[in-house]
Amino acid sequence: MVFFLVAIWGGSYKWRVKVRQTIEFLAPMVIVMVVLAGYNQVRFGSFEETGYTMTGNLTQQKYELKTYGLFKLENIPTNF
Repeated sequence: MVFFLVAIWGGSYKWRVKVRQTIEFLAPMVIVMVVLAGYNQVRFGSFEETGYTMTGNLTQQKYELKTYGLFKLENIPTNF
């Protein structure tokens, strides 16, 4: 993202063209962020909540992470 903004503002275009291109570049990202925030608000009751903290078994997950590690070969077949 930074690369594209530098490319826009580093060019030899007029100021108005740079602003228009910046808005055209950022508008889809802002729209997606607003839609996702609204979805999170409707589903979880908070704009910032994504559902990861609501799994309810964090203790079990921590135990399995310490016991088996982050990657376990036996889990690969169940993911397909």
